[in-house]
Amino acid sequence: MTIFLLLSFFLFILFPVSSAEGAKEALILCGSSVIGSLFPFMVVSKMLTNANVIRPGNKLTEKIGNFFHISSYGVLALSLGMVCGYPMGAKTAADLCANRKISKGEASFLLAFCNNCGPAFAIATVGAAFFGSTSTGTLLFVCHILSSLMTGSILRLFYRNDTLVPAVSKQQRPSFSLLLTDAVKDSCFAMINVVGVIVFFAAFFSVLKATHIISFLSSLFGNDSGTAEAMIFGLFEITSGLKALSVLNLSPILKVCLAEFLLSFGGISIFCQALSFTAPCHIKTAPYLIGKTLSSFLAMGLSAVWMVKGPVFLFSTAAVFVLITSAVEKPCKIVQIYGKSRPENVGYQKQRRRFI
Repeated sequence: MTIFLLLSFFLFILFPVSSAEGAKEALILCGSSVIGSLFPFMVVSKMLTNANVIRPGNKLTEKIGNFFHISSYGVLALSLGMVCGYPMGAKTAADLCANRKISKGEASFLLAFCNNCGPAFAIATVGAAFFGSTSTGTLLFVCHILSSLMTGSILRLFYRNDTLVPAVSKQQRPSFSLLLTDAVKDSCFAMINVVGVIVFFAAFFSVLKATHIISFLSSLFGNDSGTAEAMIFGLFEITSGLKALSVLNLSPILKVCLAEFLLSFGGISIFCQALSFTAPCHIKTAPYLIGKTLSSFLAMGLSAVWMVKGPVFLFSTAAVFVLITSAVEKPCKIVQIYGKSRPENVGYQKQRRRFI
């Protein structure tokens, strides 16, 4: 950490022009697309978490929650993460944990598969703008979401119920005006965190390009230096990496698989955005890295299956995978330690499982 900070400090001093140019481009990007696409979702998601809209007893949310071993509030974080895009899944999980509606264990488990790319970015930006095909964007988004759900179905086998959280008493819903003002205020601070992370990494990455460090690392791969450079870009910030990858002369299957990996992994910038929300709640982030790594490789395999066999075979494969994990779960329950009975909703209620 100290070496990274000192290196960043001296690079910003030695290359002030490149740093300023990178920050300027990032601010333009945030003003033109990031703020407009994220801020409304941040406000609405904050209002949903504060309004007590999700209540235990809903049959649909309970069925989904029982499958993934999460609460009804966890289903809300999962749903918003799939629809709203990065980093709304992580923010919603952190907000629910801060409001004591889910435990830190459940929030940590949710991070492994609830923080996902949204359909607007995958289909419109990556598919239509970068790859020139909305069908490619649809493929990327569908495989990305399926891989996240498959990751959750795997990791639920290691999530058990020995975490206690305070029971949430039935509260009267606050007024709409109070919900809106609180949500806007909270979303403004959250948006500052997101923009700040994007600007920092854009400036740092622009300085790295000026030093030709990335070009040198890419040259080590010989003829695949262009692909290596695009992947290095994407591991830092997915938009730059996907844009660089889209113009390369690669086979369609390889290009889609590599794009799927970057889209599912999210990059260091997305991780830091998620960290800005989870750190105040002291939520463990190791499951996030485990889940994203697993999801990225699963997404690559799913996209290859779609390209070779078609979407029907893909969904059949995903269904068989879910059946297998469900069958494996039964013997896993024997070796896990479960509570013998559920305490009543007095004082404390037992949270169902904890990610280990």
